[in-house]
Amino acid sequence: MGYSRSTSGFKVPTNSIISHFADQNLTEDDLIEGGEGKLFSQVLFGGSHQGSAFNLLSGKADVAAFCDTEIAPYASCTEGEANTTGSVYTINSDASAPFDTVTGKEFVVIQSTPVLNGPFAYNSDALDPADVKAIQDLFTSDEVANNEVIFVPEDSENVGMFEKSENERFVLVDDSWFDPIRDLSK
Repeated sequence: MGYSRSTSGFKVPTNSIISHFADQNLTEDDLIEGGEGKLFSQVLFGGSHQGSAFNLLSGKADVAAFCDTEIAPYASCTEGEANTTGSVYTINSDASAPFDTVTGKEFVVIQSTPVLNGPFAYNSDALDPADVKAIQDLFTSDEVANNEVIFVPEDSENVGMFEKSENERFVLVDDSWFDPIRDLSK
């Protein structure tokens, strides 16, 4: 098993594994070490999403957890629908290091779990409510949603902050949006 150091690369997959093998009464501690009597014979930490994916593709790990957006520059969905169980990804022929050593290799998604990104936040003690409203209105505007330096269309060669396929945009959220992540630690 290969993990990375993040919510999507460790907390979410361990929670899914613990839920799937509920009859074994596993804990996170049971999943961070491999060996005899453990669920996995060996556990590797790739140090990053890319490192975890590379451990899988280079044959060091049989299963790995990583964030799809971190692997997007190196791999393309070649079968099925992106980010769905059973879809196949292939490492691009022009992938940069270290993926240039595994071009053409494939991996299959066995589970895909959406993980929320962290929010943009503000200091309410330092900003006037009118300024907060103006910032919120700008961030959630069509102007920002259609700005190709912020939300880069899939077919563009521009570099930006986020990929845009259809409806990506900034939205106002409240604290409860993040409860599913908080619930992982219960």
